[in-house]
Amino acid sequence: MATSVAAGRPRRSFDWRQAARLWVSGVESGAIATAMGIDEDYFWHHLERSPRFRRFVASARAREIQNCREEIVNLVRDKPN
Repeated sequence: MATSVAAGRPRRSFDWRQAARLWVSGVESGAIATAMGIDEDYFWHHLERSPRFRRFVASARAREIQNCREEIVNLVRDKPN
């Protein structure tokens, strides 16, 4: 986690893309927030306020849907007649 000092307070950067992937895959928001070292309320605040994070979530959801489709196709293709 990178830190820098801007306006007298430390700034931390988080991997919000990874947080979105974990959240979409079913990991509890509290567990993600704890792993990131932030409060769960801040996690939800960021979800509500950050268009970029919402795009990460939408992208992760689309990826999950695509993965499910691929699994179904593979199951149907490999099914014995």
